[in-house]
Amino acid sequence: MISVRNTRMFVVMAFLMAGCDFTESISEMSTQTEKVGASVARELGVKPQFGWNMKNGRLVEMTAYFDGAADTSKPVRAYVDAVKSSIQAHMEQQPDNLVVMFVVE
Repeated sequence: MISVRNTRMFVVMAFLMAGCDFTESISEMSTQTEKVGASVARELGVKPQFGWNMKNGRLVEMTAYFDGAADTSKPVRAYVDAVKSSIQAHMEQQPDNLVVMFVVE
């Protein structure tokens, strides 16, 4: 007969094991987005901040956020192309959607 205590321990262990995979995924994404940001900074002279949305292990959306330091003399397309090429080069998984945001002062 399975006791309540054994059931609780099983549930706790299942959550802990799932949490380890989650933590590893976040760590990997952070490392990869740092590489993407450094590559974009070399090309454009400004490093974006990144956010991402994952569902069931799939990268659904990635957001590149340029604050007010972006060079307004460059076309928006230059920023988009730089981010896309850097993502293709440094990310293990390509996002389904890419959002590039700017703050205009």
